[in-house]
Amino acid sequence: MNIVFFGTDKFAINSLEAIYNSKHKIVSIVTAPDAKRGRGLKETFTDIKRFALNYRLNILQPRDPNSNTFIEILKELSADLFAVVSYGKILSLELINLPKKFSINLHPSLLPRYRGPAPINWAILNGEDETGISIIRLNKYTDSGEIISQKRLVINPYDDAISLSEKLSKEGAKLLVNTLDKIDEGRVSFITQDEGLATYAPMLKKSDGLINWKRPAEFIHNQVRAFLNWPSAYTYLNGKLLKIFKTKIEPEIADNTKPAGTILEIKKDNILAQTGKDPIAIYELQVEGSKRLPVKEFLLGHCINPGEILGE
Repeated sequence: MNIVFFGTDKFAINSLEAIYNSKHKIVSIVTAPDAKRGRGLKETFTDIKRFALNYRLNILQPRDPNSNTFIEILKELSADLFAVVSYGKILSLELINLPKKFSINLHPSLLPRYRGPAPINWAILNGEDETGISIIRLNKYTDSGEIISQKRLVINPYDDAISLSEKLSKEGAKLLVNTLDKIDEGRVSFITQDEGLATYAPMLKKSDGLINWKRPAEFIHNQVRAFLNWPSAYTYLNGKLLKIFKTKIEPEIADNTKPAGTILEIKKDNILAQTGKDPIAIYELQVEGSKRLPVKEFLLGHCINPGEILGE
């Protein structure tokens, strides 16, 4: 089949590469426009564009993919199918109906659960022990199209948003090519999603990372894992912002007589803090104006004492 691939961030790379190496042909790639980022406002482009340049694939970067001008460009490609993976923009019904067959989307959750832009993060935050990949036929409603294929994946206790995203990206790429083969051979069925089971995973906000030390250690640990990439789990100590990147729950040494957020003990490689239920050990952190460090290195240049309270 002739395929137009829509994608923007790193998560989509494995899918793009898998299609490129399959029997199907990529007639064009659609990705976000170049943007100026950083202090020097250096012109940068997406990981998807970098791949396309390396393999000399046709690249389209519309600011508005639903514009009449861009739709006319897509019509000329005469594609059999559009494949959308982590593109980042809502596509109009007119656009998704352009291919000879239809348009599909790879979504990193077991739909209809965790529809929306941040399914990996919210699955971890909510303590789920499994998630998965869903490939759906696109319709006009976000993440609500008919399911073509799914695969379940276990969420390990110390998976974080980065490691789980990598696993889902790799497994999703395999499932995507397998699904494309079945579509090409006319061997697919379409399952309507059960709206009664639908849940939503909203866009992350900076405030989602703020730690409430009155929450149980398990929730805070999940918060650290879920928001590792952005916005990071964070708190304050003596008025300074403190980001936390790696933790472990320590229920066997609970001391619920201390206020939530109290630093209980400074160890060689971790800082033990009280939560609303069970202590939590902090292994990697970063104070504002410094860099991310293991606690052992952090303590060489920063003074933290038992009895101080996080969150203040």
